[in-house]
Amino acid sequence: MRIKILILNLLLIITPAFPQWTMKGCDELLYFNPGKGQSFGQNEPYFPNNIFGLPDTNASKNAPSASPWQICSLGLDGEIAVGFSGYWLYNIPGPDFTVFENAFINPANGKVFAEPAIVSVSIDGINFIDFPCDTFTLEGCAGKTPTNGKNNPFDPLISGGDSFDLDVLGLEYIKYIKIKDITKVIKNNKNHPYYDPTVSGFDLDAIVGLALTKEISVDQNNTNKLLTLTNNKLIINLQRQFHLDIISIEGKNLFHYSGQYPTVLNFYHYPRGIYFIVVKTSEINVCLKYIKYD
Repeated sequence: MRIKILILNLLLIITPAFPQWTMKGCDELLYFNPGKGQSFGQNEPYFPNNIFGLPDTNASKNAPSASPWQICSLGLDGEIAVGFSGYWLYNIPGPDFTVFENAFINPANGKVFAEPAIVSVSIDGINFIDFPCDTFTLEGCAGKTPTNGKNNPFDPLISGGDSFDLDVLGLEYIKYIKIKDITKVIKNNKNHPYYDPTVSGFDLDAIVGLALTKEISVDQNNTNKLLTLTNNKLIINLQRQFHLDIISIEGKNLFHYSGQYPTVLNFYHYPRGIYFIVVKTSEINVCLKYIKYD
């Protein structure tokens, strides 16, 4: 069996011994497939800027965001995928990102006016993994918690919105987040605890990341002093303590190694597919993305 490794992209991320995470709102649109029944905020001059950045500071449980400059309705069954341009979103202790919708307390019945969605994440923008979402209780779904726009959007304890932890999926890091509207589960079921015949689709306000690290592209020839691919083997040329992880395209950690001497890693026993090799020291974080063919 002949194995061929193709380097697609080489990234060098400079970090201190204790990474200083960036916190920011999404600012990259991967794709948008509008659903039916609603088109609020879907076109220029509002979209896509109305979903970028931070949530509406005027939004609250009693006064939801209602401006096309601030929110975009996905419509029934609509879906959208976004990212953080030039950044990876990492798994840290606790929540890793928060999704803000314009849920609010309905003054007529005291219940949350919820238009839920399933949240999924991806490394490559093609293969997405869903967070568990109970379509009856809405636990694990987005779109059920009002926004506290006056509070710090990067503090899940007070920001409102629905926060998600990559630990739930066993993922180390991601690049993209997808929101898939499932409001029909409420609209079409009079026995649903959140039933309301007027719901019309998830309204996205913002998505904020709590642990982002910026990517800096570098010349591969310079980076080869640290990493060398030859004869289907990766040679790590480091004379210091380092950590190495092999991450699958689904974001799962397949292998971990810690050492302090030059190391050779053989890929013969790995099936064909896309992988990420992450090598970390106290000063650098090198991420090598490659495809392995049978």
